[in-house]
Amino acid sequence: MSASQVLAEGGPDPVVESEPGGSGPGGRARWVGGALEAWSRVEIWVISRVAVIASLLLLGSMLKVTDQPWDASAGWAAHRFVSFDSGQFLRIAQEGYFPGPVRCCSQAFFPGYPLLMRAVAPLVGGHEIWAGMLITVIAGVVAAALLWRLAADHGGPVAGQIAVAALALNPLSLFMAVVYSEALFVALALGAWLLASRGRWWWAGLVAAGTTAVRVNGLFLVGALAVMFLIQLYRRRPGVRWYDGAALVIPAVPIAAYFAWLHAQTGSWSAWNDAEKLGWDRRLAAPWTGLAQGWSDAFLNGRISVPAIADLVAVLVGVAVTVALVLLRRWPEAAYMGMNMVVLACSTTLTSSGRYTLTWIPMYVLLAEVLAKPGRRWLRVLLATAAIPLLVFFTGAWALRWFIG
Repeated sequence: MSASQVLAEGGPDPVVESEPGGSGPGGRARWVGGALEAWSRVEIWVISRVAVIASLLLLGSMLKVTDQPWDASAGWAAHRFVSFDSGQFLRIAQEGYFPGPVRCCSQAFFPGYPLLMRAVAPLVGGHEIWAGMLITVIAGVVAAALLWRLAADHGGPVAGQIAVAALALNPLSLFMAVVYSEALFVALALGAWLLASRGRWWWAGLVAAGTTAVRVNGLFLVGALAVMFLIQLYRRRPGVRWYDGAALVIPAVPIAAYFAWLHAQTGSWSAWNDAEKLGWDRRLAAPWTGLAQGWSDAFLNGRISVPAIADLVAVLVGVAVTVALVLLRRWPEAAYMGMNMVVLACSTTLTSSGRYTLTWIPMYVLLAEVLAKPGRRWLRVLLATAAIPLLVFFTGAWALRWFIG
C-alpha cells in the first residue's frame, strides 16, 4: 500500500491469529504475525526511504553529478548522500573539530552524531559516510516505529499509520535518508517521550541525554519532559516520585561536557554561539526580524525561492500547531513546540526551519488524530497530493546540489 493510499484510506491494522501454545506451529504463527504487524507499522517509511535513496542514486547517475570526494575509497554512490552540513559531520568524524588552522565553524554541530559515525565506521570498512548512512537508516526505522506507537496511543492504529506517512511525505524528509542527524535525533526524542509518558523517568533521562548530545534542540525536549513530569506528579501518577525529576538533570551532562571542552579548546564559553553567528549569521533578534527576513528571502527582488518559502511556511504552521496544542491543554506538547517557535522567531534568519519540522513530533501526532477522524478522506488525499511533488522536487534539488536549507 502506498503512502498516499494510507493517507487516503487510513491503512490496515492487521491482526494475525495464531494457535495457542508457546512452541510448534502456534509459536511460529505468533512470531510471523508479530513480524507482519511490525512491518505494517513501518512499511510506508521503508518504502519511502528506498524510493528517496534510489532516486538520489538514479538522478546522480543520469545527470552525471560529481563532487570532490570526502572519501574516494567509499565510492561514487556514497557521495550521493553527502552535501551541505553532511560535510561538517564528516569532517568532525574524520579529523575532529579543529584540524590544523581551522577554528570555525564545525563547533556549531554537536558531537553525538559524528562520534557515533566514527564508532560505527569500522563495521563498514572504515568509511564514515557509510557509517552515517547506516545510522540514518536504522534510526529512521526506529523513529517510524516509535512514532506509530505514540500516535496510536492518542488516536488508534489508523492514526499511527497516518503519522508515519505524514513524516515520510514531509517534503524535507529526504534529510532522514542522507548523512544528517535528524533521524537519530527523532528516534531518541520519541524514545525519551514514550518512556516518560509511561512514568519510566530514569530511562527517559538517559535516552534524552542522547538528544542533547546530538542537537541543541534536545534542551526543548527536556523542557517539555519537565512539564510532563510536573503534571504526572500533580496527578499523583502511581510509581512517579518527586525525586524522579532528578532524572532530567542527566541530559544536561552532554551539553555541559561539550561546552566545557569547547572552552578548553578555544578559551571561550560562547564558542558554540560564536560559530552560529560567524557561520550562519544566526543571532538573537526581535520576533518580527526573523519573519521579515524570511519574507525577504522568499520574495527578494521578484525572485521566488522555494526553500525560503518552505522555511516561512514552516514557522507559520508551527505557530498554528502550538496555539492548537495550548487550546487543547496538551501542555508538554505545547511547551516543546513553543520553545522551538520562540527560538526560530527570535532569530535573524529562518534558514532550515523547513528541515526542523522533522523534529516537531507533536505536530505529526496532532495531524494524525485530525486526519484519522471519519469523513477526512478528502483532506488526506489533498495533503498527499500536495506533499509528494514537493518531496520529489527537494529530492531532485539535493541530487543537483541546489541549496534547500
